[in-house]
Amino acid sequence: DDSGVDYMVLTVETLCVVDIDIKPGSDPNSINTRSNGTIPVAILSTGDFDAPNEVDKTSLTFGRTGDEPSLAKCTKSNEDVNRDGLLDIVCHFKTQDTGFQVGDTEGILKGLTVDGVHIEGRDSVRIVR
Repeated sequence: DDSGVDYMVLTVETLCVVDIDIKPGSDPNSINTRSNGTIPVAILSTGDFDAPNEVDKTSLTFGRTGDEPSLAKCTKSNEDVNRDGLLDIVCHFKTQDTGFQVGDTEGILKGLTVDGVHIEGRDSVRIVR
């Protein structure tokens, strides 16, 4: 059939944008790329999103593109990081595995919910040597 019609199939993956707070309590979020430590990242709950119960913690990646397998651990106890009355998750990511470079201005967290929905969150960073 040479009708000249091309079909393109688009798959639309659902993406749930989540609020994150890199290095809760600090501003700016300075990251020393030479550090052998970890970077805490809070995934914040909202009225529509219950982070402790909806995030598949094992799926989380974090860094300059969001695809870096840098997860060290998530804390067992959830806390209300931003004092809004909702429990949030705090996970720690290995600084050396995040791929941050001088000049980067945001850190990206990606992962899945327990139902398989993609999540993504972004927050500002300031890279220091």
